[in-house]
Order: sequence, then structure tokens, then C-alpha cells
Amino acid sequence: MRADLRWPGEMALLPGLMLLILAAAGLALGAAPVRRRLWLAAAVVGSVLLGLGTTFAGGRYTILPMQRQLPGWESDRTTGRLVLYTTLALGLLAAYAVTGLQERLPRGRGWATLVLVLPLAVTLEGLGTVAHPAVPPLPAALRGVQAPVLVLPSDGFHDAATMTWSTQSWPEVVNGSSSIEPRQIGELRQRVAGFPDAASVAFLRDLGVRTVVLLPGYAFGSPWQGAESRPVDGLALHREQVSGGDWVYRLDR
Repeated sequence: MRADLRWPGEMALLPGLMLLILAAAGLALGAAPVRRRLWLAAAVVGSVLLGLGTTFAGGRYTILPMQRQLPGWESDRTTGRLVLYTTLALGLLAAYAVTGLQERLPRGRGWATLVLVLPLAVTLEGLGTVAHPAVPPLPAALRGVQAPVLVLPSDGFHDAATMTWSTQSWPEVVNGSSSIEPRQIGELRQRVAGFPDAASVAFLRDLGVRTVVLLPGYAFGSPWQGAESRPVDGLALHREQVSGGDWVYRLDR
């Protein structure tokens, strides 16, 4: 299911199966008063519905009225972060479950088993089997490049890698990515979509860009897919292919 999400890092809301099991036990058998447990359960349900954003009933009865009517809520760009409050409420219910079991189990082996098994179960679930992502290696085309430089493809995803690569020697880069896309960067991407062509080269020269690095291996599905085969005759630039199949375009002054 995670693979079907558009942006898993901010849309995945599962806090853990062991936490859910313990919270359910806390709701049913917890040491806290019934009213308090019901309020915590309501907090879990409410925060989940808000965290789902517009994926639940289009948000018409949950997050959208709050963002439109209540002060401060319009600043919440990513509703999935509200899972923090879901986790807090579940954690309290789970704690009540452990307290309830402590009161019911006799001192001795049963209590020792509870103390050992529950933390172990939570730890084992959190180990996971998903491989940790690796940072893409610095392309050879970016080593010793003359700045300012534009790296293509450029979009909100690939520019994150470009900014990481730029920390090797801190050249001036045109690329940039953030949660809110500035108007200038959106305009730039539109105007260089046909690179290399006369219009994009003239635009980049006016900006003061000295070098354009094209990474064909990352360009699939972008406006720059196949850009390395576009003709450069008559354009005031020099093109060079470097190791790894990447291309460096040096704009004439």
C-alpha cells in the first residue's frame, strides 16, 4: 500500500501494530477511568480523520472547514503530520494497558514476562526490513564545473539531489527546491524546457549562467529526456560528453 502513495513520507500514518494492539487493550481493560479512555479513543479517531486530509470524503467535513474557519489551521500544509497527536493518544492508552496488566498479574514470573516481552515486541517490529536509501554519487560532470551552473533535469525531486551534490565544493547553482516553489524557479523551468535551443540559451546567458549540466540518466519522463541529441548548431555554446554519459554545456560570454 505504501508504494501506491504519491508521497509516502508524509502520507503513511501507521504508528505500529504493537502500539495499536496495546492501545486497544488499554481501551478495553486499561487502568484509567472509562470516560478518560473514551476521550482518548475519540482523540485517536478525530486526529486520524484530520490527518487523512482530503483523502477522506474530500476533506469536506474534516480538515477543509477547519482550515477555512479556524485561525492558524491554514498553515498546516501537510495534514499527515497530525499523526503525532494520534500517536500520543495511542501511547497513553497503551500505558493504561500495561498498568492494567500490572494490577491484574501476580507478582513473579508473569510480571517479569510482561516486562521483557512487551518492550521486545515493540523493538522487533521497529527493526524493519526496508533498505536505507543511498545518496546518489556526485556525477563526474559536476566536478570542477564553472559556476553559476544549472543542472538538468530540474524539478522538486531532482533538485534535492543537486543541492546535496553542491555541498562538495559549494558552487553557485540555479537549482533549488523547497516546500513552497518560488515563482522564479517555476518560470525558469518552463523557459529552459527546450534546452538546448536559442531561446533557453539566451535566457540563461541573461541570468549569468555559465554552465549547464545535463544528466540523461535522470531525465526520463522530463522535458529533457533525449535533450543530449538535440542539435546545437548556431548556438553560442560548447558541448562535451564526460564519463558516465553526462553532458556539459559551456555558454559563451
